[in-house]
Amino acid sequence: MTDATLTPPLAGSGRRSTRARPTDDQLLDAACAVFAERGFRAATMEQVAAKANSTKPTLYAHFRAKDALYEACLVREASTAQRWLFRRYAEAAQLGLEEQIRADVRAFFDYAAAHPYGFRLLFGAEQDPGADRTRQDPGADRTRQDLWESVTAQLSRLIGSYVAGQGRPAAEWAARIMAEMTSAAVVSGTRSALSADAGNRAAAAELVAAFITAGLGRVDPSRMAAAGSP
Repeated sequence: MTDATLTPPLAGSGRRSTRARPTDDQLLDAACAVFAERGFRAATMEQVAAKANSTKPTLYAHFRAKDALYEACLVREASTAQRWLFRRYAEAAQLGLEEQIRADVRAFFDYAAAHPYGFRLLFGAEQDPGADRTRQDPGADRTRQDLWESVTAQLSRLIGSYVAGQGRPAAEWAARIMAEMTSAAVVSGTRSALSADAGNRAAAAELVAAFITAGLGRVDPSRMAAAGSP
């Protein structure tokens, strides 16, 4: 064996880096954090690449543009939220109204705690009607709306079943109104609990569930039946 065979290759000689390239999910994790913190308009691909400990060329190789990256974030987070929530909904389906409401609210709180950036992208205050839309990609509204529709439809079925169980005709339109208000209360309560520096989030979830249950329990089913009539 000669000395030449022991000579290491020179820097820049074409030897490939051993650093692992980031996966799509790793890049999306970084992008979700940046978009949630800065908003769509203010976020840059440079910031996302830095957050992912990667480079802009790598980021563009995976996602062709910032709007495509943002859409991918929303689609992934909406899918994650829907799977998380509806698995819990299915587990609680045979419980009574109060127990189902508690389980559904806890599921939402747990999702937000486990996926804070995804929660902010999907349900943050900047997504409310009248909020500053310059922080958002307008094309992303459909993804959020589809998720909101699926959650509200679940609550509407639950409330409709409760009304029918009271011996009244199920008022689909009225149940939908109640479901919209209930969904808004859960989102608002979750935001407040997650933004607080102190406090017991589990207790906050119980408080929100108690508030909703008390409200639903005091609504006269005949009023809901009447609201659904011409």
